[in-house]
Amino acid sequence: MSTTQTIDEPFANEFVDAVRARFRDSELLSDGMEWVAGGVQPPDAAIILYRDWPGGPVLS
Repeated sequence: MSTTQTIDEPFANEFVDAVRARFRDSELLSDGMEWVAGGVQPPDAAIILYRDWPGGPVLS
């Protein structure tokens, strides 16, 4: 039995969009945190890149 799953790309895109909106709309997350990028990497990953503070290292 394979343990590999294929990502549901439409759902993953909605997830990435929701996380981006949370960065934009949340005072807690936007207090110094920065959205860098986000996207879906088929077949099995959604990637979110951000910084904990302006000019800080890019984290995922």
